[in-house]
Amino acid sequence: MNTLLAATRSKFMADLRAKSISNWIIVLGNQSNDLDSLASSIAFSYLSTLSNAPISLKQAIPVVQSSREDLNLRPENRLALSNAKIDTNSLIFFSDIKDDFDPATNYALVDHSTLDNQWKSPESDVVAVIDHHDGAPDRYPSALLWDVRTPVGSCASLVTDNFKHAWAQSIIDSDTERSIADLLIQAIIVDTNNLKQGGKAQSVDFEAYDFLLPRSSFAGIHQASQPSTVATSDLFGSLSECKNDVSALNTTQLLQRDYKRVYASNGISLGLASVPMSLEDWICGNASGIDSFERDMQRFTQDDGKGEGALDLLGIGTSYHDPNSKSGHKHRRELLLHVPSSSKLNAHLDKLRKGIEADELLKLKISGNFAFSLNGTVVYNQNKHASRKQYMPALISNINNLI
Repeated sequence: MNTLLAATRSKFMADLRAKSISNWIIVLGNQSNDLDSLASSIAFSYLSTLSNAPISLKQAIPVVQSSREDLNLRPENRLALSNAKIDTNSLIFFSDIKDDFDPATNYALVDHSTLDNQWKSPESDVVAVIDHHDGAPDRYPSALLWDVRTPVGSCASLVTDNFKHAWAQSIIDSDTERSIADLLIQAIIVDTNNLKQGGKAQSVDFEAYDFLLPRSSFAGIHQASQPSTVATSDLFGSLSECKNDVSALNTTQLLQRDYKRVYASNGISLGLASVPMSLEDWICGNASGIDSFERDMQRFTQDDGKGEGALDLLGIGTSYHDPNSKSGHKHRRELLLHVPSSSKLNAHLDKLRKGIEADELLKLKISGNFAFSLNGTVVYNQNKHASRKQYMPALISNINNLI
């Protein structure tokens, strides 16, 4: 797979320098650049070139929506790529192409359904969407493949489901097949807690896993007398440990690590960060105190690195296991909302809070554990099942009704 990716990268970069990429399809995961997006974009770029695929592309290239340096914020991605024997030097990151890039080309979107601003142009066309998030727009007229399904544990499962028939009928180099299967199966187990019963995994996730396992490097670990997920239990533990170890990251890095910038229909900008630790541990440990945390948060609202101006709202969703609970590991979530003084939302703070606090799914309860000096800041304890997939549309819907 490395040889193929490197050759594709070399050809694309040559065409980019020659300003001749109109015949390429750029495959994009979402801007949080998690393992599901990374694996899905790499797999889609290859599988879409197979004969009898539901969409047949001649030239497709995966592009990671971040700088190359930001890969260090996702050690689980590095581990997954290493397990799949893919060298990061064979991949293209946005930082590699931003100075020469013309967005007037064609795109396939995986793990999201809307082009972010840096890719938009009147000549941009979206030819495919595979996603497992709510809030997708109507099907684009240019889309040859459109598969938006919820609830589904992992987008990698949908990529597998769309291409498994063409895959099974194709003659694929064994190393390439193993690399793709390894990437996809790792994304699936991370997003579904190794297909935990009663969790996020749906039937399509189980079916994708069963298709991928015998084609992967992990097949030999499985014994017929055991559930198939035993084969990936140690792998899941290693990936999870990498993903959740954020002890060395500062506040800005924690915000950037799993971050999405989105817009309400009225143009209000929201920056939403997911962080796998409690606010208390973050503030007392990584941030070295609440004053430093607030300063870094303020700076981030003015410049989140996207080059699109200041934010109107910063939302931070934390997810952690509480060592002080009766069980010692009860799963909890918090949601911090901060509206900067420059935001157009300041005149509507009370209505925004009342609207979001009335959301029955989020089940928000104000936390009294933090004494922030910044106006426009509130912290909630929330439903442990309410991730960004739930609070993002709730916030957008409330903001759309305000202005």
